[in-house]
Amino acid sequence: MNISKDSKELESREKELLKYFPSDYKKPDEKISDTERKLNSKEFYNIKRKDKQTIIQYIVNYDVNITEKKEVKVKKKKKSEKDKDEYETKTEEKQRKVNQNILINIPIKSENNKYVVVEYPYFTPIPDSQLNKAKMVEDNLKDNKREDNPKAKAFIEDFFNKYASSKSDDMAYLMDNPEGLEGTREVSQIREIRLYPKGDDYVAKVEILMKDKDSPLENLEHYTLDITKKDGKYYVKNMTNSIGG
Repeated sequence: MNISKDSKELESREKELLKYFPSDYKKPDEKISDTERKLNSKEFYNIKRKDKQTIIQYIVNYDVNITEKKEVKVKKKKKSEKDKDEYETKTEEKQRKVNQNILINIPIKSENNKYVVVEYPYFTPIPDSQLNKAKMVEDNLKDNKREDNPKAKAFIEDFFNKYASSKSDDMAYLMDNPEGLEGTREVSQIREIRLYPKGDDYVAKVEILMKDKDSPLENLEHYTLDITKKDGKYYVKNMTNSIGG
């Protein structure tokens, strides 16, 4: 997103962009002189299919700093009062800033967890997609009978610590569809575990404060676990990233 006036930085930017495009990518002839673009923030918005392409969408906020040049005639300084007025042309520069909040659309092709940008990104207005009558997802079992099982809760705590630190393959002995965050995240605090009996099994609703590794910044996440016993040990049959299950 960032565009600099510095030619070396522009060259470095172009080399970096090449990593994301196919080998037949051609640099577009775009006017970027006397202009700088600085990304202030980005936020993932959506992934959609359109025209047989996968489109990744981000809400971006950026500033465009524009240098406007204008030639003006200015009076030359006289050597004496008797001299006639003489003029010369000078170039004046004015700085102008434009702020933009917009949706960037990035068409990609993905295969085997790898992706490549197959079309030039384009910008569109941010859709007014908020549903005013919508409500946050709630625990769909909140009125059901709960059970306090210290061993099951201890398993859940251990499970999430391993989920945060392990690779997907290393989670195969704990769950049906192995997932792992590979040490990119840490469990800061398990705020609540609600256990709902389901025959001999459990449905667990879990509220967890997670954080990036080596960072104090926390965010609350919701999970639903379908837990059973396998060879005498607790095991996760299914996990969803929602308190609603």
